[in-house]
Amino acid sequence: MSKFGYGNLAMLKFLEAYKEQPLLYDPTVDNYRNRMAREKAYAAMIEKFNFPNILIEDVKRKIKIIRTVYTKELGIRRCFEEMGKPYETKLKWFSMADTFLRKVSNSHPKNWITPRRRRTSRAKAHPLSDLQELNYPAPFSRIRNGRTIHQHQQHYNH
Repeated sequence: MSKFGYGNLAMLKFLEAYKEQPLLYDPTVDNYRNRMAREKAYAAMIEKFNFPNILIEDVKRKIKIIRTVYTKELGIRRCFEEMGKPYETKLKWFSMADTFLRKVSNSHPKNWITPRRRRTSRAKAHPLSDLQELNYPAPFSRIRNGRTIHQHQQHYNH
């Protein structure tokens, strides 16, 4: 976040500017698919943010990072809720982003986080390893040697 500043205050300021431009995150807004309107919204964010040398591409990249981290964190929270365990995020900006991104986030289970097992015997159990008991779909879909990676791992681990 070097171009945007460092720390939670800069992130909250960026999220505030992002929240004021709903056509960048809410698909129900009329101009959501209008490229020119979106470019104007990015430019308005840059103007509000008032930092020199920030390009529209920088804003797009930062929004993509925020949405990715937010979705991962939301998935972790949902998984813990299903297990009946408490979870507190360490992200100071999560609650601010949650106020406007929750209603537009993709809540399909395929986008939820699925834990990966570590391969070393000395590794501690993954904090989400209980999720395997919840019968989530295989976390991998890429193919290796005619099998999905999940099938490949099962074949060689048994």
